[in-house]
Amino acid sequence: ANRYSSHILHNIGSVYHAEGKLIEAREAFKKAIFIRKALYGLLDPCVPSTLKNLAAVHFDVEDYGKTYRLLSLVLHLEKSIFDNDNNDVAKTWEMLGEVQMKLTNSDLAIKCYTRAIIIQRVLLGKDHIDLSKTLHKLGNALRKHGSLTDALAAYNKALLIQRGKCPDLVAQTLHSVGVLQLQMGTLDLSMQAYTEALQIRKQLYGNRHQDFARTLHSIGIVYKQMGETGKAYEAFSEALWASAAESNIETPSPTQIVERAIALFGESAAAMPLVSCRLFSCASLIVDRMINRDNDVGMDAQSQELNWVAPLLPLLKSFVNAELAAFGDDTTCSESSYKTRKKVTFSAFDFSSVKTPVDMEVESNRYVERSIEALEAVVNEISLLVNEKKVENTRQAKILQNTEIARMLLVFNILSAPHGESKRAALSESMPNESSIWPPSRFIKAAEMYTNEFEAILAQVEAPDQVNFFMSTTKQCISFYIFSNIRYHLRRLLDFPPSGFTVPSDDHPIQVDYSQCRARTYEVVAMMCPPENEKVRPSNEPMLWETSISYVFNLALSYIHSYFAFSERLKAVFDVQNAFWSSMNGTPMLFAISQASRDILDQQSGDLFDDDISEIVADINFAHVALAAFGGAQFVLDLFNWPGVKSAIDEAGGFAPVEKMARLLQTHCLTDESDDSAHFELLVDLDELLRRLYAEMNEIKSAADAAQLFLQDMWVHLKKAGSRKNSRSERELMTKQELLRIASSAPLFPKFC
Repeated sequence: ANRYSSHILHNIGSVYHAEGKLIEAREAFKKAIFIRKALYGLLDPCVPSTLKNLAAVHFDVEDYGKTYRLLSLVLHLEKSIFDNDNNDVAKTWEMLGEVQMKLTNSDLAIKCYTRAIIIQRVLLGKDHIDLSKTLHKLGNALRKHGSLTDALAAYNKALLIQRGKCPDLVAQTLHSVGVLQLQMGTLDLSMQAYTEALQIRKQLYGNRHQDFARTLHSIGIVYKQMGETGKAYEAFSEALWASAAESNIETPSPTQIVERAIALFGESAAAMPLVSCRLFSCASLIVDRMINRDNDVGMDAQSQELNWVAPLLPLLKSFVNAELAAFGDDTTCSESSYKTRKKVTFSAFDFSSVKTPVDMEVESNRYVERSIEALEAVVNEISLLVNEKKVENTRQAKILQNTEIARMLLVFNILSAPHGESKRAALSESMPNESSIWPPSRFIKAAEMYTNEFEAILAQVEAPDQVNFFMSTTKQCISFYIFSNIRYHLRRLLDFPPSGFTVPSDDHPIQVDYSQCRARTYEVVAMMCPPENEKVRPSNEPMLWETSISYVFNLALSYIHSYFAFSERLKAVFDVQNAFWSSMNGTPMLFAISQASRDILDQQSGDLFDDDISEIVADINFAHVALAAFGGAQFVLDLFNWPGVKSAIDEAGGFAPVEKMARLLQTHCLTDESDDSAHFELLVDLDELLRRLYAEMNEIKSAADAAQLFLQDMWVHLKKAGSRKNSRSERELMTKQELLRIASSAPLFPKFC
């Protein structure tokens, strides 16, 4: 071994790295380092160079911890070997910045890029193109860190250097400026930057290049934000599916669709009347024809290996399995089994195709839970595509690099468009049932829904930190099923058996005893009117103690959840008010959060405006939530402390099914799909919820007392409003009416007996 052999190994590693053979490159670099270290020690000038290349290999396989340790060693060696900073040191700082970005340490990345820029300005000058590249990276780090103004300044400095020298870099920086302006909410400036970048990329690459498509897709996102959905659709279509007219693409035959379905999804799936199975099979055949046409290959020379669809196949299979789960135990293809199925909402597993859990049947929720499991698999596959967390050659990278996969979206649009009639007819004929049961028009809705899903995936890949502007029907479906299943289990564990199924009558004599469909909870506890509230306000609606325990429990959870969501903000407000502002009797006014509320309680304040009313009403509602949360917390604790309740629930299987469903909501961030069911996330761990309520009960009670005081003070002050005939008194009267409405709707939680 000598210096010559170490140089050869270094060069071999560089070649392997360039070819993407990362394991071989890593071994070659390690051998080169071993030889150089043995011959000359770590302070040999060639050692940092090879170590840096080895770090680059670890970076490419996403081992960022190892990359950071190697680069830190390189930086230490370079400082020991070289008297002054040089370009190698600047490059090391730049690479460290890239590693910190991958580790989501944007603040440390900013420091690394700044050190690199200082060295580059001294050694290379203020107009060097390498300096502009580092400035661009610094802008990205600043944007990630939230320093948007500084990020824009860095991008502008990079553009000053790049213009007139490197149009490809200009387009890249302009694209980043567009992302930044979108994040800042300046949509016009975002559109301006994207448009200039698009023009440059079209001149450089034409309209079939991935960079062109990426910028055009971003323009579509801006249009979507602006509310111009038509222009957004056009931008997405041109970006993702820039190909020849559909009329030049041959329509697959029904036989070819079935054969492709067998190849992709297996014989059992192909034998079932699955819309997704036929839709994906037809789309893949059409994409094959596009590929062959673009490569000047004959129309009959179709791809047999389907390499292009491999990265997407797990997701496609999960969609097919989700539809299959909706059939329940029915694996037949008879016409009668589909007469009860309604229009397609999302392929075939729409709300009407899964049996809703019923209270008179044990385990009637199995159909819903089967669909929940299948839809969760879909959500997991989508997450794998959106979140780049795999090692070399991630599925996401393959999808982004393969324009053929994006063409699937074009096919979905073709299948839902008027000129896709021939293809829909072929799909209908490929189904195992008679075509009268599966009219071609049925595939339009399915194609539209899958278009939305795939658009949502690509939008999240393009801008993962931005709001997802596309509706995911998958998440809507799984959320609906989970909420339905949780409510079913709460009824099963807490409620009395439905009287319609257990109490005989002349019209409906009881033939089957359905009492076993519920836990014994109803035998050990019942709700009653609180003794201190015998005089209940008149109402056309039943009192809470006249409803079911699961209903009241659900209502209590919703108020507790709302209170927890605001509790931290409430504490911060209280700390300020405790020092500066108090009510008429000297008590700090915890719920006078807005200045408008404090003004209305201040006899010397000026006129109120319409905006003030909204702020005051928000404070009143917040106080109402705190009052109701206290009552709800008492109800929940009393319920599960009642003798025999926990035993009855445990005998019926326990709370585990509810907690499992709640964990799914939390894991996949599904609570945003329904505002009136978000509180179910509190049921992830019932014992932990009860412990938290015990621990915070005094605090919740104090907040409720403060809320009561705030509402009373507001009422005392507003009673005087009716005697004044000015604009302020009219607005105060509106607030008084809101107080009355809140008081009439405040829940009076029952006691137990």
